[in-house]
Amino acid sequence: MKVLTWNMAYWKPGRFKSTVNRRRQWALLAAIAPDIALLQECRPSDLTSLAPAWMVDEYELVGTLPSGQVAGSAVLARREYNPVPLEPGRVPAREQRWLDFFAGYVSVATLRLEHGEVTVASVHALAGEVTNPAITQADHAATKRPAPQSAYYNDLAAAALRPLTTETSFLIGGDWNISLLFDTTYPSIAPAAAEFFAARASDGWHHALRKFEPREVRTYSDPKSGPYELDHLFTDPTLHAALTSCHVVSDEAFRLLSDHAPVLAEFRTDS
Repeated sequence: MKVLTWNMAYWKPGRFKSTVNRRRQWALLAAIAPDIALLQECRPSDLTSLAPAWMVDEYELVGTLPSGQVAGSAVLARREYNPVPLEPGRVPAREQRWLDFFAGYVSVATLRLEHGEVTVASVHALAGEVTNPAITQADHAATKRPAPQSAYYNDLAAAALRPLTTETSFLIGGDWNISLLFDTTYPSIAPAAAEFFAARASDGWHHALRKFEPREVRTYSDPKSGPYELDHLFTDPTLHAALTSCHVVSDEAFRLLSDHAPVLAEFRTDS
């Protein structure tokens, strides 16, 4: 089973949002033919208008955008997995309120694989601390890491999804806008980045790329940026044991299409 996570950079100023570029993005997705793709800054309508025609028959896309928002996060999965949006009531009211806050930025689907139900989420966590008044001081206290004064968007997204990871198998990935390298390049916030990943490990979230790459691998290619690994895929322990490979797709074709490189993982199907 192939699982890919990729920020398609629709909101990046410049060529990435052009129709020609998006058509090429979907052509490369079709060439890789992932079984599940966690997409960010994606235009859901592109599946039917720009992707190779056969993909509409093979895949279904889960991801609802708020009115007026043209791109966002989505889960693309093979139709045989019966992808459906997260059912109401699956998370407590507080966490549901946090998920509602991320409308268009976090998409959650339930898939039916051979070994059972899997919760899949595509996450785009904005950089920085949450300053929106919809997130209360109590929310910040419940979700923030020890070092920062307030919760970051990635803290809040992880906390919103945490109840979905305690009882069922899960795949959660996307552009988390966090890198261990931040603690070096921005020493004033250290050890906040390390605390984020320590919190995920404490919650039982296994980092797919770390199974094969002990050090971070650059996924954000903007030449004005440091060599940050901003894109991460997390799984439950069972799927982590079934993980046979995970790498950053650093092919030049992808570097021309987005400022993020995809992360591609493969799992045994007999687990």
